[in-house]
Amino acid sequence: MFTIPQAQSADAGAYTVVVTNGAGSVTSAAATLTIAPPGPNLALHQPATASSTQGGGLEASNATDGDLTTRWASAGGVDPSWLQVDLGAVKPFNTVVLSWEAAFAAQYQIQVSNDGQTWSVAASNTTGHGGVETVIFPTAQGRFVRMFGQVRATSFGYSLFELAAYNVAQCGGASERYTVLSTALVKDNRSGLTWQRAETTFTDQGAQFTQPIAQSTCASAGMRLPTQAEALAIAGDSNAACAFPLPWITWTSTADPADATRAFVVGSTGQSTAQVASNFPGGVVCTSGSAAAAPAITTQPASVTVAVGQTATFSVVASGSGLTYQWSKNGAAIAAATAASYTTPATTAADSGARFTVAVTSAGGTVVSTAATLTVTGGGGGGGTLLSQGRPATASSVEGAFVAANAVDGNTGTRWASAFTSSEWIQVDLGATATITRVVLNWEAAFATGYQIQT
Repeated sequence: MFTIPQAQSADAGAYTVVVTNGAGSVTSAAATLTIAPPGPNLALHQPATASSTQGGGLEASNATDGDLTTRWASAGGVDPSWLQVDLGAVKPFNTVVLSWEAAFAAQYQIQVSNDGQTWSVAASNTTGHGGVETVIFPTAQGRFVRMFGQVRATSFGYSLFELAAYNVAQCGGASERYTVLSTALVKDNRSGLTWQRAETTFTDQGAQFTQPIAQSTCASAGMRLPTQAEALAIAGDSNAACAFPLPWITWTSTADPADATRAFVVGSTGQSTAQVASNFPGGVVCTSGSAAAAPAITTQPASVTVAVGQTATFSVVASGSGLTYQWSKNGAAIAAATAASYTTPATTAADSGARFTVAVTSAGGTVVSTAATLTVTGGGGGGGTLLSQGRPATASSVEGAFVAANAVDGNTGTRWASAFTSSEWIQVDLGATATITRVVLNWEAAFATGYQIQT
């Protein structure tokens, strides 16, 4: 067994093993290692349609299910043929990875559209070779992405195991993440900061390139130490070899709040650790420009109530420049949920009570929203009707304007509140005797630790 601890782009390729004993040697078949682009696959689990399908089990949705053992196949012998994916919202992207079955395209285009009707060409390939093809092009904005097959390489149709789309940090003009200014400097177009393209450090092993030395180094270049948030904003998925050709680490100006003798060091992989400022062999990538302000959420996501089978949409409004978004469900990041709004798949009863948050990030830092709760009604007994909405409600007591009717108005932005005592109740008149199989309670912060549902 052979393990690559941290795979890098340079590790991509074909791997074989030679097995030897006293009788001789034999070489294995080649296994191919493909390195996926950094960041989320925007097409994963998104709706896909196609110009045609060869038959059952070869549907377009197979090309976005994340499973390299399933595939889409078009009708045989038809040029042109296409597969398109709805990304759910207009998003920037610049890299498409096509994982072909044996029936690949000799010539094809990657096309982009905002409405699924009018298309523009993002990239053309007239020398398709099959296998895994990574197509890189200037950053495009679109809701739909399409592989438009022009010429088949075989007598069959077109067949893809997977179509993946990514927005990868790359270099170019102002519309790209980075603009290379010189051999020494690069501009981050998201934050407006100018960065050195390479780390400065001492080459002697163990030499202490401390934070004070880093500060002096930057000052002598007319620059400054980055903050931890600024350095993290160009690290990890946002690090690009075209901007920063070599791996780097940098001291930052951000002190450890738990220990004033320590400051944070950030690496190009996105790791950040607190180190003793006066005794650590660090390095520095200096920056210049105004420190970026952290984003601010001006409208928090609101809780949503839907019936079983409906979708639910959560949205956030935030201020700041160069904002990115990542939605989470019950604390786990949702793949490809990277817009200011997120719409769930068709809900089930099991989704009721799920809590959704969004992390909003800029070069100035990250802020996480308050949680919005999803309530799914009508799930009892495999279906049903919401009986309580709009019906007369009364309560044992009311706190101010928080009347009982608020609890059955279908608006999760209003609420009922009792007086500040225990043994309180709220009741709803359903208007007639009814069969009840499920009651959903959507609590504000003042919830009950013990209660009964009575009829």
